[in-house]
Amino acid sequence: MATKIKVWPNCFLINAPAGSGKTTKIENMILDLMGENRANSVLCITYTNRAAEELLGRIEFKEVDISTIHSFINEFISIYFNHPEIIEFYFELFEDEIKNRIENTESKSNITKSNNKYIEKFGVLSFETIKKNISELSYNELAFSSLYYGGLSHDDLLYFSYEVMKSFPKIKKRLAQKYDYIFIDEYQDTSADVLRLFYNAVKETNTNLYLLGDKMQQIYKNYDGSFEEELERFNQEEKLDMNYRSFKPIVDVLNFIYNDDDFKQSAYKENILSKKPIVYIEKNPNDFLEKFSKNHQNALQLVIYNNHRFKRIKAASLFNAISQIESYSFGSKYSPADVLISEESPDDLIQLLNNWHQIYRWYQEKRYGNIIQLMKRKMKLESRFKIHWHKNKVELRQTFFRLFSYYEKEENSSIKEWLLKIDKENLMNKEFLEIYISNEEYKGVLSVPLKEFKNIADYNYNKYPKVSTQHGVKGEGHDEVIFVANNSNNPNVKVYEFFDLWANNNIDFTGMQQFYYEFKRVIDQVQWNYSFVLKYAKKDNITGNEKSILNHIDGIYEKYKDDMYFELVYSGFYEDTFERGRLLVKDMNPLFNVGKMEGILNAYKLFYVGCSRAKRELSVLIDMNQLKGEREKLIQKFEQCGFVVK
Repeated sequence: MATKIKVWPNCFLINAPAGSGKTTKIENMILDLMGENRANSVLCITYTNRAAEELLGRIEFKEVDISTIHSFINEFISIYFNHPEIIEFYFELFEDEIKNRIENTESKSNITKSNNKYIEKFGVLSFETIKKNISELSYNELAFSSLYYGGLSHDDLLYFSYEVMKSFPKIKKRLAQKYDYIFIDEYQDTSADVLRLFYNAVKETNTNLYLLGDKMQQIYKNYDGSFEEELERFNQEEKLDMNYRSFKPIVDVLNFIYNDDDFKQSAYKENILSKKPIVYIEKNPNDFLEKFSKNHQNALQLVIYNNHRFKRIKAASLFNAISQIESYSFGSKYSPADVLISEESPDDLIQLLNNWHQIYRWYQEKRYGNIIQLMKRKMKLESRFKIHWHKNKVELRQTFFRLFSYYEKEENSSIKEWLLKIDKENLMNKEFLEIYISNEEYKGVLSVPLKEFKNIADYNYNKYPKVSTQHGVKGEGHDEVIFVANNSNNPNVKVYEFFDLWANNNIDFTGMQQFYYEFKRVIDQVQWNYSFVLKYAKKDNITGNEKSILNHIDGIYEKYKDDMYFELVYSGFYEDTFERGRLLVKDMNPLFNVGKMEGILNAYKLFYVGCSRAKRELSVLIDMNQLKGEREKLIQKFEQCGFVVK
């Protein structure tokens, strides 16, 4: 007889699919709580700054704390960062990692540079010296920790806080004592350690914990599936099953794709006159997309990765040049997309170009007052431009006429040539402009054609074309959406492998995700036990541990041989190995390649999420040249789903 799982009375999981009004639900729940008792203390954790700002604009109670997870954890835990026992605990956790960096056995250049810099500053680099020099920890707001200085990265801040609260119960207890209600938005994109941190803090207290989100919309990789057992102890009776965003034909498509009655949505908008979704299967998808864009200028084009996004905007060279700047490389606080797409770019040069483009637009509209105000606030003007007298304004307009005639006609010139033109007009401070013109770090950006920046500027002002990645529109809805099907290695998304699997089988998201999490845990353990074999095997035939590994392979096969997803993706590789009777090095990758299922699962989620962004009209563009399997079966599947195939 199966043991009944204990459900904690103060832990709640509310499934909130796409378009179900999750933010409004959180807002109303908090407002109701504060209406019942102003003494209630509430914490709301959001995934992005944007979501936090949205809720802060709706809820104005000093008793309600609304924050991103990193901001909250840093504020909550940092008061202990100068306590000797916490610093000692830091060295217990990171001792091996620090010592490995000091030894730098693989001679990585970035570590060597870091080590030399430390020696220059302190004279000697040793674990004891580092311990002596760190008197306080900090959150460095970067993707990589500054271990020699006690600076915790994004991930290590969360990991360290989880370990601290596990080892120091008084700190964990303080969290439950401080808040009566805790809401975690987008729980599916929250790391298991963070979820476990809050869960362990409240599960036997009077504090109520609410998780809201939708596992199908997990398009970030923070969550690894290791919190699934704890989730079973949450009350999951409440579901937001009304879709307020999309019209019925699109909601019907979403239900078909999800293929799970427990997560079925109803359409709030029952307009039967709305268009049926369309699938286009094209030999030349790029040519088709160009024509489609001209006929559907308000359609949002959803692509998988940023390279494709900026290629569609016709600014690929500028994106690549920004990507080469160290401040915006992988792991930095700001990404190249943040630099180019943000309303206020974190990069001074791009923001300067943005300001000039804004002045250009206002010049066309004859909004001279706005121009003067912007220039006074943000532009380093030469002292001769006081803009006090009528003659100053006339002179400024003449300068603008020359500048913007060049801006319009010479767009094939480089960004550097545009800055030199500004410099030649003696309008801005020369020393200020020289900072950018002579800066070696901007060399690649300065050589990019000016027209690529203008394409970015037009894109930011919502002109043709409208293109975004899935991450860029998370949570948003658009009247018309076209999902552009493409495979990607980074991120790992295999759309066409998913389509082939979907066309030929009755798959469902819940079952596929459950298999992926379980299979990954098993494979990770095998790879951990035999990492030296998998990494360093040189001969074609694996020796030494071959029998033991084969036993593990046999155990994996016996465990999963009746699972539909294992059978579809992996069983053939295992059966080939058994038939051969011995284990070859080349066998290892297909047997243990969790990434194969990950790519299919990511595609499943992104396809669903992409379709869910559409309010009225939905299209899917498929490259005929990338199709796997039988085309007719895929067409039949799309038609069953509710699409018209062209």
